[in-house]
Amino acid sequence: MSITDPVLFVGWFCPFAQRTWIGFEYLNVKHTLVNGEDSVVLDSENKLMLKGKRLVDATPAGQVAVVPTVIWGEGQDKKTKTGSIDLLLACKDNSDPFFRGKETLDEWGKLCGSDFYGSLKPDIHEECFARLSETLALFSERLDGPFYHGEEFSIVDCVVFPFLYRAFSLKLFQAFRNHDVHGFPWSSKLQSWVDRCLELPSVRKTLPDDADPATGFSQKLFNVYPIYAQGIGLKGVVAESIDEPQ
Repeated sequence: MSITDPVLFVGWFCPFAQRTWIGFEYLNVKHTLVNGEDSVVLDSENKLMLKGKRLVDATPAGQVAVVPTVIWGEGQDKKTKTGSIDLLLACKDNSDPFFRGKETLDEWGKLCGSDFYGSLKPDIHEECFARLSETLALFSERLDGPFYHGEEFSIVDCVVFPFLYRAFSLKLFQAFRNHDVHGFPWSSKLQSWVDRCLELPSVRKTLPDDADPATGFSQKLFNVYPIYAQGIGLKGVVAESIDEPQ
């Protein structure tokens, strides 16, 4: 599927949206970005994700708020697609060197999903962080230079970065569960990788507006995660705006 002149809806707080946004920027994919209250908004307690003004108009009524969402085409030819990795794979010809290693993405699924979020939850954080640490060690072993495949940023770096950024720069596991990702043999190598990614203009453009220029730390983004540490997590809901009943 070819995506032409898409409108990309993201949420500044969402790691899945962030990796699609990074990829579009890095690959110079022509797109219109919709962020903030025009895309998705959080309720006052950071528990619910609701559609913003333009996402309401662009997607069917009754559909939950989902980011990233890409919309392209007009009228009967209008198309909508979600799924961060699917969007990356569809945005440009996969012969581009950026897509080298795309066949390995499934290996890092838990790093970017169940074990990451599980490492914050009160009942399962120990076992999840143990598995996450093993995956981080493996990722470190596979790093073949400043980036995963050497000198050039690739889809693997793009997909994994938002989660390691939250682990290393926001120090979420240390803050909420006393799990310190900086205390392992592989820690310095992964910290260097995070720092190198943070230097890229395509990455910096996707950071929250209060991100520290040196470390990337964002208090605004950090404040989204207590809900995960409570074992609940952020929910996309059907209501179209924060003014509607849930």
